[in-house]
Amino acid sequence: MARAEDVEMPTRDELVQRIMGNDLCLRDKALIATLYLTGARVQEIVQNYPFIEYRSRSYKDKNGMDWYYWISKSRDRDWRGLTLGQIEEVEIDGKRIVLFKDVPIEKRRDVKGILRRIIPVDYDREKEFVDIIDRYCQHLIQDKSTALFPTSRQNAWHIIKRFHPTWWCHLMRHWRLTDLAVKKNMTDIELKTFTGWKDTRPAAVYVHMQWEDLARKMIR
Repeated sequence: MARAEDVEMPTRDELVQRIMGNDLCLRDKALIATLYLTGARVQEIVQNYPFIEYRSRSYKDKNGMDWYYWISKSRDRDWRGLTLGQIEEVEIDGKRIVLFKDVPIEKRRDVKGILRRIIPVDYDREKEFVDIIDRYCQHLIQDKSTALFPTSRQNAWHIIKRFHPTWWCHLMRHWRLTDLAVKKNMTDIELKTFTGWKDTRPAAVYVHMQWEDLARKMIR
């Protein structure tokens, strides 16, 4: 698989146009829009059943020969993807803000369970993406517990490949965090809060700033 920095990053408007002009169903367009807006890992968004992980194990027999087998391990039962009840609109300083609430943070938990975060989105700036998600939500059973995307991360990967053959789900995370750092001037600390990272070190991996971005900052 190519590295994220080797894939040409589309502008926000180019991504909107590509989603609007694609023949994917509304659900798939909403999934792509949600992955981009939240900058979340796909497994934090989809509701994937069953909660099973498979891991490889090996052992040596009495003749010194290696044997391999698979064991299954149940994932956390409190793991859930996004539901209708986790999307809410509020007003901050006269501006419409869409909240993705209680989004799980993969690999982070405490004694009470999986850690979660709230992801705010500026409606005015991201109106096209939010409207796609809103239109999709109107077609779902209107219950707060209704899963937005009751599918697997493997299926989500195939959706992205149908959308663009050289893109993958996690690329949306790279692009969103880069956009927030470059266009919204978010600091590493602010990105840490947005993503739920334990510290700021992942910012060096996810933010891909070019010399043109530095030049634009200098002339503002």
